[in-house]
Amino acid sequence: MKRREFIWNTLLGAGALILPRGLAAASSEKNPDSEKSHESVKSTETFKGNVLIIGAGAAGLHAAWLLNKQGVNVTVLEASSVYGGRIRSLDNFSEFPIELGADKIYGKKSMLYDLVKKANAKFAPTKGEPYYALDGYVNTEAQLEEDADFKAAIGIRDTLAEYSGPNMTLDQFASRQGLKKRILPLFNALLANPYGASLKQIGIKPLIESESRSDASVMQGTTMLSLLTEKYRSILDKIKLNSPVVSVEHFKDSIHVTDKSGTVYSADKVLITVPLAVLKANDIKFLPVLHISKTSAFEKIGTGPGLRVLLKFSKRFWKDDSTSIYSPGPVPEFVVTGPVRNNVLTATVYGEGAALLSGMGEGASAEVLKQLDKIYGGNVATRTVTGSTILDWTKEPFIKGGISYPSLDSAGMREIAAASIDKKLYFAGEAMNTSGRFGTIHGAIETAQTAVDEMLKL
Repeated sequence: MKRREFIWNTLLGAGALILPRGLAAASSEKNPDSEKSHESVKSTETFKGNVLIIGAGAAGLHAAWLLNKQGVNVTVLEASSVYGGRIRSLDNFSEFPIELGADKIYGKKSMLYDLVKKANAKFAPTKGEPYYALDGYVNTEAQLEEDADFKAAIGIRDTLAEYSGPNMTLDQFASRQGLKKRILPLFNALLANPYGASLKQIGIKPLIESESRSDASVMQGTTMLSLLTEKYRSILDKIKLNSPVVSVEHFKDSIHVTDKSGTVYSADKVLITVPLAVLKANDIKFLPVLHISKTSAFEKIGTGPGLRVLLKFSKRFWKDDSTSIYSPGPVPEFVVTGPVRNNVLTATVYGEGAALLSGMGEGASAEVLKQLDKIYGGNVATRTVTGSTILDWTKEPFIKGGISYPSLDSAGMREIAAASIDKKLYFAGEAMNTSGRFGTIHGAIETAQTAVDEMLKL
């Protein structure tokens, strides 16, 4: 998709905010990841002060690794009992490990893709067909080629990058395009859920300016967390777990960070990589308070509920060549997961579907099975299920939801959110990605690289 055109006037009132490096080229076509090394920093300066990183997700881990390579004294404070952020897996659910969080590798020009290849990890096979549940039937795309509503939805998806009209939500756009109600769940599954929300929550302009997520792959036999553990093994001893930060006092000559136990850490620079929803909730108090332009930017970038569904069955009741099943209901897409001819379905759910399931608590699994029963008939899912797990990221106290999404008013806001303050405070993480790669692991890693490059520039 197209590169975001930066709205300069929005930033003029940002006070002490400093634009991230490389932002001056925001109106040009974005450079592919292959032109930007994630293995080293650009600066040749000799900053040797103390850096404190808040959050040990992908961005925090990568930043710590880069700084450590430069001989910088770095400490990482992680609120939870594990590192990885939204990257987590479950080993004992099936015969193979299953991801509970971020699992997608987008494209072939990123540090993450290179890391997978260097580790000789296997990609899950992509042979097969996605199936679509419409009007009580489950068909392939080829079988639906005469369905006018289906063709209209696919056509809009495939030509969306050419849209040049006014900004509006995707549901408003769908209405203006005349999409019928019966096809809206499919439209939501194809365009909204992959970006972290529902049709009513995503703005068409910010969506167009983001990176395409059509070229996605997942690993088989290796988890994302194990991959990152091996990559960042040299800095794991620098992580202090169970250390939720409650305040950051940043003044001209000092920065003091306090965790929930009352321990105070001093640093020359601080990198904040916690999920945006945590910042929105004011779980970390800043003194002096952050400029209203920054907190307003936080609010305008979309965040919402997100959860991961795992289902195991005694037999397969879907077609042998199925890769995904799209259908109406709270779960937009079920993914056939693991080795060929397995009996496991997984789903990542955002937006309205995630809110509905999250509110059901322990009854969420039954609701998801009911959706599959309706698709395939005969209560087949409920009768054959042998295991189910739902990880509700919304209820994880140090995560508070799914990935950030391109909300209606988010254009230009990520640049403000990511901007450093007085060469003291820096921000990174998927939500701070200004090149359209928000909501992805490689996007989070990219922001760590940018922050460290700027941090080491004296």
